Amino acid sequence: MAIAFVRGNFADSGASSVSSITCDFSSNAAGNLIVASVGFVDTPGTVTASVPTDTSNSYSVAVAKTRNASQQYAFYTFYAWGIAASASTNTVTFTLSTATTFVPMPRMTKTTTVLMVPLSST
Repeated sequence: MAIAFVRGNFADSGASSVSSITCDFSSNAAGNLIVASVGFVDTPGTVTASVPTDTSNSYSVAVAKTRNASQQYAFYTFYAWGIAASASTNTVTFTLSTATTFVPMPRMTKTTTVLMVPLSST
């Protein structure tokens, strides 16, 4: 079984302090994997992130909160495996325990706050 990249997308909240951010992508085949990461300012070190289960897919933590204390930001990575097929737009919403500013994910090719990567087995 080979793994293939299907598509990616990103969202950016700009400089606004918010408690959630969403990222959309187009239709997806059943059984794919969605990997979604989020970065945010975490000055006190107490902010947590979650991705609520939507009507078809359940998200789990792939990488627990990783925090850079000196630069005061953190990020999480979530995944949903064996997702339901969708002919319309798919949305992942990240919810934070406290309103804060979302930040670019390090080492990405674009300035991203949310990266969604549906993968398929071929």
